[in-house]
Amino acid sequence: MLSPVLVGLFSGLAVGSYGNSLVHRLPRKMLQEWRQGAQEELGLPADAADPTLDAVRSHCPSCRAKIRWFDNLPFVSWLLLKGKCRDCHAPISARYLMLELAGAALGAAVSAHFGLTFNAALAGVAGFLLLWLSAIDVEHQLLPDVLIGPLLWAGLVAAVNHAFVTPAEAVYGALGGYLLLKIPAVAFKVLRGVDALGGGDPKLMLAIGAFIGPVGVMYAMLAAALAGLAAHLVMVMRDGEARQKQLPFGQWLALGGAAVFIAQALHLVSF
Repeated sequence: MLSPVLVGLFSGLAVGSYGNSLVHRLPRKMLQEWRQGAQEELGLPADAADPTLDAVRSHCPSCRAKIRWFDNLPFVSWLLLKGKCRDCHAPISARYLMLELAGAALGAAVSAHFGLTFNAALAGVAGFLLLWLSAIDVEHQLLPDVLIGPLLWAGLVAAVNHAFVTPAEAVYGALGGYLLLKIPAVAFKVLRGVDALGGGDPKLMLAIGAFIGPVGVMYAMLAAALAGLAAHLVMVMRDGEARQKQLPFGQWLALGGAAVFIAQALHLVSF
């Protein structure tokens, strides 16, 4: 009989591999639909849809050649191909390898701690959604509602079952996480006339708050702020012009939320 850790390891690797397709296609699909909607509203001819975004089989983003099944094996194929497309030899982003390894580690860790249980499924869903949201935010500065919504529902379902926090803590955590980011963002917009945060950041914290409660939200936001500030300072030291660039904050919120959740699950902290 396979151990829960091995089941989690291989299932996590497979789900992580699926996530790469999602991270590549979802934001591009959203942009395509936005453009087509805007063109229709303005009475302009709509751009042709990219068929590869709805294709069942994976393809190379550069030459659009279909990926053979033996070149689509999680982790192994990227290493065997040395990070390049077999057909056009274009580089394959290291993000593909990193998400697969992160998925394997996530699956193994969740299975080792919770076993093959309902709580493991909820924690795994939250972990993978945060992982994919972070990757999309880094590449596109976008946090899709279609991923934040399931994260929130998973947190609420977990709370109803008293998996991680109580229902009351989940509600207060969700509201607190949302308002602690939304209120300053609106105030900054009114006073300065510019957006200090993306619209998805408060929504992401809303969903994270349902998993970790109101006190956990404060610690998560503190961790996110410190991590984001440290990363920004490093970038500025490497490139002075980085101080003028907008940086995705969603990845740090996800990191802070995950760190607090892990600390709670391992009973390192008690709020």
